Amino acid sequence: MKWFGPRFRHFHSLAGGRLRRVNEDEFRYLSEFGTALIKNRYNKSLLAAHRLITSHVGMDTAMQKSMLEMAKGIDQFFLERSPIHDTMRRLAKAMAELRIPFAIAGAMAANAHGHKRTTSDVNILIRREDLQTFKNRFSGLGWVDKFEGSRNFKDATNNINVDTLIVGDFPGDGLPKPISFPPPESISWMSLDGLPYIDLKTLIELKVTSGMTTKHRPRDLDDVIQLIRINQLPESYGETLNPYVRDTFKELWQAAQISEDY
Repeated sequence: MKWFGPRFRHFHSLAGGRLRRVNEDEFRYLSEFGTALIKNRYNKSLLAAHRLITSHVGMDTAMQKSMLEMAKGIDQFFLERSPIHDTMRRLAKAMAELRIPFAIAGAMAANAHGHKRTTSDVNILIRREDLQTFKNRFSGLGWVDKFEGSRNFKDATNNINVDTLIVGDFPGDGLPKPISFPPPESISWMSLDGLPYIDLKTLIELKVTSGMTTKHRPRDLDDVIQLIRINQLPESYGETLNPYVRDTFKELWQAAQISEDY
C-alpha cells in the first residue's frame, strides 16, 4: 500500500483539514515524502520531511511550507496529540456525563488495533435515541450538525467531522444482511487512556461487510489486510467471524501473506 498513487491526487492537510488538488511537482514530492515516512515507520517524520524538502532544488517557499505543515500534522497524529484525538477525548467526556454508551469505530479503531494510518474524521457506534440525547444536551455548545437534519455532526472546536453508525442499521450499502451494527457496550474495550473502541473481531466483520457491499470503498478491505498482518492473525481466525464474511476474510488473509517491499 502506498500513501499516494495515480488515483489519489488530492492532498489533505491534517493540520488544517483542507483538501485541494495538487500539481504534478507537488504530487511527485508528496509521493516521495509518503514513502520516506513509511520507511521510517513514522519516526522522526519532521526530520525526514525537512531533509526531503530541502534536497529538492527549485521547490518554492509555499510548497515547502505546505509540506512541513503536513509533516507536523502527521507527527501530531501519531503522537496522539492531533485535533482528531482531542475530539475523541471531548466526546468521551460528554458521553460519560450523560452515561451514554458508545464506541469508536472506523479508522481510529483500526489505529487502536495496530494499523497506523491517518484519517480526517471520527466514526462512532451509538444508539439512535442516545445520539438524540447527546444532541439535545450539547448542540451549539462546541458541537453542531453537519447540516440541518443530519445524523452526523461536527466538533466545532477542532473542525472535525463525527460520523455516526447507528445500532441496528446495516454496514456498507445499508441493505438488510446478517451483520448489523451491534450495541456498543457488547463489543467495546477501554484503552489505557479511557477511550472505548470496538473490538478487533467486530471491526474486521464490519469492514469486510462494508468492502463487500460498497465497491467504492476498497480502503475497508485494505484495512483488514493490514490488521491481519499487524496482529499476525492465523487463517483459522476466520472461523470466529460471522459466516457472511468468512470467504472474503480468507481471500484477504491470503493477500496479507504477500510481502510488500517499500
